[in-house]
Amino acid sequence: MKTETKAAIQAAKAAGRIAKKYFRKKLLIEKKTDDTPVTIADRECEKKIVGVLKEQFPGYSILGEESGFTDNRSECKWIIDPIDGTKEFIAGLPFFGTLIALEKKGKIVSGVAYMPLFNTLAFAERGKGAYVNGKKAGVSKRDKIENSLVMYGSIKTFFKKGVGEKVLNILKIARSKSIGSVYGDILVAQGIADASVEAAAHPWDIAAAKIIVEEAGGKVTDFSGNDTIHGGNAVVSNGRIHEKIIEILNRGRE
Repeated sequence: MKTETKAAIQAAKAAGRIAKKYFRKKLLIEKKTDDTPVTIADRECEKKIVGVLKEQFPGYSILGEESGFTDNRSECKWIIDPIDGTKEFIAGLPFFGTLIALEKKGKIVSGVAYMPLFNTLAFAERGKGAYVNGKKAGVSKRDKIENSLVMYGSIKTFFKKGVGEKVLNILKIARSKSIGSVYGDILVAQGIADASVEAAAHPWDIAAAKIIVEEAGGKVTDFSGNDTIHGGNAVVSNGRIHEKIIEILNRGRE
């Protein structure tokens, strides 16, 4: 395991301890400019992560959900989501976690996901496979969407983004469950779920999950099928049902 991955794991676990301290406590909930919620827990988790990573890799650039972009003119950039699933965290649900990815020369080379309430640690390095709690992860082999378990995020967000009916067409065909974000993505990497669909995905939401799922044998793109973390949305799958999901999402487009 590379030293960067070890540092990311250390940082993610430290953030997890902070998140657990605030979990199911009464917190002030603020709204950011994109209308998503944020709490002191998000900010303290990110501050801790940045501190751990900067101590060991002071020259790397950093893109954090809460603190923005710190450009150190480095070919290496940390991409951080301190609490992926803030809405679940606020609601007192355990389906949240910390995501940390390392990008080098524009390519994601490692990723870490830690879900503190489940004590679940997933990580991957490019070309070395993905691991969940020390066991090598692998996606499912299901190739028919009718038999597949598809995880999804907020239906409200899907309609807000103008893809509500298209996503419902997927959910009507597949077996489906409303648990998106980091938890759904890691279930895909483990072969428990077959796909996860998110209508709103920033780079920090998808960077770590992308390499973890891809190293587990899966596929991650935006709704148009582009291989990117900058598409604003994401389809995470075992790869076998990926094109069918993309096809359904794009029916009727000119």
